[in-house]
Amino acid sequence: MATAYPGALDSSTQQPSPSSTTDLDASGYEHDVVHTNHSGAIIALETKLGTGTSNAADASDGQVMTRQSDGTTAWEAVPAGVSWSGSTANGLATYGSSSSVVSESTATYDGTTLQLTTSGGGLKLDGLNSSDANVLDDYEEGTWTCALTCSGSGSITVDTGNDLGSYTKVGKVVHIQGHFEVSSVSSPTGTLRVGGLPFTSTGSVSEGPDMGNNMGTVVNLANAKSGILTKLHPGGTFMDMNAGAGGTAEDATLADDVDSGSYFLISGSYIATA
Repeated sequence: MATAYPGALDSSTQQPSPSSTTDLDASGYEHDVVHTNHSGAIIALETKLGTGTSNAADASDGQVMTRQSDGTTAWEAVPAGVSWSGSTANGLATYGSSSSVVSESTATYDGTTLQLTTSGGGLKLDGLNSSDANVLDDYEEGTWTCALTCSGSGSITVDTGNDLGSYTKVGKVVHIQGHFEVSSVSSPTGTLRVGGLPFTSTGSVSEGPDMGNNMGTVVNLANAKSGILTKLHPGGTFMDMNAGAGGTAEDATLADDVDSGSYFLISGSYIATA
């Protein structure tokens, strides 16, 4: 006979309880057997609990015995638990409070792909401005209001019923488009400028690979022009529209030929500052 602990709990077979009249030579109550079993159980229990001077009587209510780095044991408070709200399988847990998390059913993650499952939701990337070239840190959709000006004198008025363009921004790349109509002019002269772009353009890269060009044209000018081109201004929210004049020259006085019958077709991309 031997102790069953710690593999299993001892029973009265391993740890008998003799009475005052029990014959200590009776089977199962032999003096040496009882002492051997008791000693084995005590040694097994000490091995299980470890060593140290931290006594259970000195512990506070709710404390548990823990192993220390030096191999001893000690009674310590149980860390505060965190409650869980919701039971959606394969959901995402979000912060509920200092002691709770909440299951979100609007998105799932299988270790490879993040899938959004509720109509009307999406990923919001709102100007995170990461310095990592491989990180998508911004996305935005919206409209912009076209404003036409001239570098000389006079003015050009855009029809308020036809002055809205749309844009989509992915990272720093801004795609714009729109159809804009001129309602009236007042003797405009000089360079024709299309303003109101939704984001400030950058011009920080050497040799200008970040500049957007040839993003628009203008139709129904008072005088026919050929080779119309646009030039986006670095660090600004507008672009100039010029026309070819033969040879190496450019006609930078396109505003002179805009009238109330002119309209603009804009489509293209440029790089924003952020």
